[in-house]
Amino acid sequence: MFFILILLQSKLVITEVMANPKGKTGRFYPEDRNEFVEVFNASNETIDIGAYKITDFDATDSIVPFKDTTILIKYPTLKINTAKIPPKSYCLILDPEYTSDSAIGGEVQPYFFPESLIVVTINNTTIGDELQQNDPLMLFSLTDTSTFGTPFDENDTFPQSIKDGYSYERISFTAEDKKENWFPSLCEYGTPGRDNSIFYLADPFIANFSWENIDKSNRLGIFKIIIGNNGSVNSETLFLKIFQNNRYKKEIFLEKLLPKKESLLSFILDSLDFGYNKIEIKLLAKNDFDTTNNYQFLELFLFKENERFLIVPQVFCRHLNNNIRFEFSLPEKGDWELVIFDLKGKLIKKFKEQVVKKEFFIIWDISKENLKNGLYLAKLRYKYNNQIFEEKKGFLITYGRD
Repeated sequence: MFFILILLQSKLVITEVMANPKGKTGRFYPEDRNEFVEVFNASNETIDIGAYKITDFDATDSIVPFKDTTILIKYPTLKINTAKIPPKSYCLILDPEYTSDSAIGGEVQPYFFPESLIVVTINNTTIGDELQQNDPLMLFSLTDTSTFGTPFDENDTFPQSIKDGYSYERISFTAEDKKENWFPSLCEYGTPGRDNSIFYLADPFIANFSWENIDKSNRLGIFKIIIGNNGSVNSETLFLKIFQNNRYKKEIFLEKLLPKKESLLSFILDSLDFGYNKIEIKLLAKNDFDTTNNYQFLELFLFKENERFLIVPQVFCRHLNNNIRFEFSLPEKGDWELVIFDLKGKLIKKFKEQVVKKEFFIIWDISKENLKNGLYLAKLRYKYNNQIFEEKKGFLITYGRD
């Protein structure tokens, strides 16, 4: 049983996990003795990692100083016999059998460690119950928590098996523990105690895609895109491909994107269809380590009979204590219905009105609904000009502790 304190920003952050060391598995074989977890002190203060524990949810270990001085034979500059991590510094939680003189199967002390790296270990023979490739991890103290592998999301399939001898590296140290924020290391044996290998790649992405103006009489649309580069190096030779209703329309060439910068682009799209239009944009680039953020689309409707432009309605959910606030954005006044379901499809609540403002909200008091913690689905049905449009949004209900 764990009492979890979830912070917006962890002080000690799990930044790399080697759960599949190169070599065979078995007692004193490489997979048994070469596991590691890299941690970064993101705070501005020195932190004693000895006040933390680490768990793979099968077993929980205390973190203690690494005291086997034989490690200094190969790595004379390592800092051992301490658990204090200076600000903005790495620390490595290393399997205590890394220096075992009973090692078999090769791969003996295979890692390259930078000078002055702080190395600690655990009060057991393995990290957790010996790390498996699909094991999540949690590093926690009374006041701080960091996770790997989304342990509280039962619906995802992360982490998954990766190539033998490769670690998972965290993309952003400040972003949430999500599947999209981890990437297999580009280096065999990982980068323990050093900046992650993916820091030296570009990551062009689409930050925002929206329409700026619609010329209804000429069926023209002006669209704007904000693109950026999450990587640490320039992103070279980019192409932005644009599609309308699955038809290729045009391509925009971009010479370069600077790291940690965003740029605003605009383009004109002609011959919009009357009725439904799905406008898709895809960003293609060389040496892009994360392509999951290279695609966006928007939907719009152009009605011939009254030349009225319509954007798909949207609903937003905000949860505060026992009240849930649903915020609505509709293109025009019209009949609407909001229906709440659980994940089994059971109807929980229905709201219905005929005439509303284009921007409005409702408050749902769930204190008397006898609902369980979990994920629910809000489905908005909006009727305009004899057509029905729908928007779905998942939201989480969690009750606070007394």
